[in-house]
Amino acid sequence: MTTETNLKKQNQLLRNRLKQQQSMIDSWKSIQNTMRYQRVLKQQADVSLAKNSLERQKAFLKKTNELVDDLGWERDRMSESGKECYDKLCKLLKASRLDLKK
Repeated sequence: MTTETNLKKQNQLLRNRLKQQQSMIDSWKSIQNTMRYQRVLKQQADVSLAKNSLERQKAFLKKTNELVDDLGWERDRMSESGKECYDKLCKLLKASRLDLKK
């Protein structure tokens, strides 16, 4: 009978260890899922930030183009250096105007 009792105790100990190990595995899986979820959230935030930044840049370029266009009406009243500066701005903004259409 002692052998049978010992076997039952060992069997119970093994079951308890198996439960503990399964609990540890479940905890590890939960941690991995949490870490994966946090990475996805960070990636989404990065994409959102980049999109917001791009939209702000486009709005800035659009407003700058509008202001330079308005300034063009005054080109004949500008000094020679003012006209040169205005022409340089126009050349620089041509590329940005193409970017706005994308």
